[in-house]
Amino acid sequence: MVRGEATVIQEFFRNEALSKPSFYYDIQVDAVEDIASIFWADGIMQLDYSLFDNVISFDTTYRTNNQYRPLAAFLGFDNHRKSVLFGAALLYDETAATFDWFFITFLKCMSNKKPQTIYIDQATALLMSVSNIFQGVFHGICSWYMSENAKKNLGSRANNAFFDELTNLISNVDDESDFDYNWDQMMKNCFNGRPISDFTWLVQTHRNRMHWSSAWVKSHFTAGLKTTSLSESSNAFLRGFLQPDHSIVLFFSHFNIMVQRMRDNHADLDFKAAKTRTKNNYPNSQLMRSVVKKYTSASFAFIHRQYDLSFKYYYEECRGDFWMSSY
Repeated sequence: MVRGEATVIQEFFRNEALSKPSFYYDIQVDAVEDIASIFWADGIMQLDYSLFDNVISFDTTYRTNNQYRPLAAFLGFDNHRKSVLFGAALLYDETAATFDWFFITFLKCMSNKKPQTIYIDQATALLMSVSNIFQGVFHGICSWYMSENAKKNLGSRANNAFFDELTNLISNVDDESDFDYNWDQMMKNCFNGRPISDFTWLVQTHRNRMHWSSAWVKSHFTAGLKTTSLSESSNAFLRGFLQPDHSIVLFFSHFNIMVQRMRDNHADLDFKAAKTRTKNNYPNSQLMRSVVKKYTSASFAFIHRQYDLSFKYYYEECRGDFWMSSY
């Protein structure tokens, strides 16, 4: 930080805490007592987490300044299936020790309430830290991160054919026994059947398959979140407010404006939902009639699609056991 910024930051957070009783912040210092990382969450973020904490996404892809420091954010879906922010931090680096501090601080802020599922990048330090701090929580690897990492690690081999094969493994392979066959097909079609050990990134990706392939992910509650759509949309939103040449003081000012804009958009959606009648294509279904008035249009549309899909299946009784088959 430039001279004087540390003092300004601490003053900023002290004023926030005085004006907002529920405002929570913590500062990590290094060996010489300099500020290293900063976490904060206001009362509304804490309330939103208490409401929408089942599935969250952790993102560090947005870089806040010319020193390439990451803005870390916990995000989730609100009742309109739009991004909602639960807490943020400016991190000095992306080591396991820094992630440990951030996750412990976040949970302390949220009364140690853990989510059911957390989506993250496949960085080794992050995987280690999440496994350590979020014990008992399913951690999925975001497919968007996988695609970005594939481009960095595989170069020209990460072409359209490869991404078609990877997308199939992520979303369409629903049986663990089928995974190896489809993986071998990808290696044959895209890598000329070369051993997986020739590609370090593929070794790591295969090792962590239970965190990203539908064959395993289907057993966990994900609220329909398989990619980093939350992170992508929030990063695009951030770029409209934050620039790399902003000073730390200007950053916090613009960040607060951005958060308020997100909340204004949510209030607008709440107003429209209260004034709009949600369309139900199954008026004779007791199930659909019972939920149509309880959900926002966006959430009901998600349920509606799942209900549509249910008609693709039937059951047959076979030797006393029930099993499902698709038409």
